[in-house]
Amino acid sequence: MSEAKKLPKPVYAAAGAGELALEQLRKLPGRLGELRENARLEERLGKARENLRDVGGKVRGLDKDGLREAAMTAVGVAAATAAKAQVKARETYADLIERGERVAAGERSPIKVRATIAKPEGAEAPSAAETPEAKVAEEPKTTPRKRAPRAKKTDGE
Repeated sequence: MSEAKKLPKPVYAAAGAGELALEQLRKLPGRLGELRENARLEERLGKARENLRDVGGKVRGLDKDGLREAAMTAVGVAAATAAKAQVKARETYADLIERGERVAAGERSPIKVRATIAKPEGAEAPSAAETPEAKVAEEPKTTPRKRAPRAKKTDGE
């Protein structure tokens, strides 16, 4: 067996540097796109700074007292609306409690039924005498049936 001939270290260093340079050159097209994007971002940043200066000047020129007054008015309107909503919510809650108490006691509101009559196409509307009025149908009052006691299961006797 023959041994591989050893080269001096500077030759290996030069080969390593060449490979590193080649690797970096292969990355260059992708890096070029990043650099272009950075240039566009710098341009956008410059425009944003200009816009910020313009907006800063406009903000300084605003009527601060007028804005404060408008904000206070809006707060007052919002508070009044919230108070009305709170009163309405309390009333609705009280109505629901009352309804729930009636349901728990076994009472129910009468069910309103409105009869409708299907008319064929091209037919005239029925006169007032022919139109049925809305009737209130009450639930039938029935007593629950008593069931016969069930037979007990036995273990095969």
